[in-house]
Amino acid sequence: MGWKILVLCFIFSFIILVPLGIKWEIERKVIILGAFFIGALSGLIVSSILGIYNLNFYQILILEFFLIIGISISLLLWRFYRDPERIAPEDENGILSPADGRVIYIKEIIDGTVPFSEKNGKKFPLEGFRSS
Repeated sequence: MGWKILVLCFIFSFIILVPLGIKWEIERKVIILGAFFIGALSGLIVSSILGIYNLNFYQILILEFFLIIGISISLLLWRFYRDPERIAPEDENGILSPADGRVIYIKEIIDGTVPFSEKNGKKFPLEGFRSS
């Protein structure tokens, strides 16, 4: 029964995590390894719990689902709240991207105009930058 639980956890983990990883544009290698690791960990935990409690198939599925989601959220929070050392560029005119993001474009702002950000064809005014 132990290997069946492990295989079921792998399948369930891939079904849940691969579409999310593709939607969030995470590298394929990271998605596969993450789903494999989370599936293995949840499978080991479910197998350990089955050694203590007698659960039916639906209870096992619900337990696996919540374990996969819980482990995934824990890893995402751990990754989000990390505090890596950053080395600022030496160049006085260098640009440092905030929060490990990417600088998509740089635009010169003419005095007296309100800068805007554009996303999906919609323009959002950034009036807070006008005074700086």
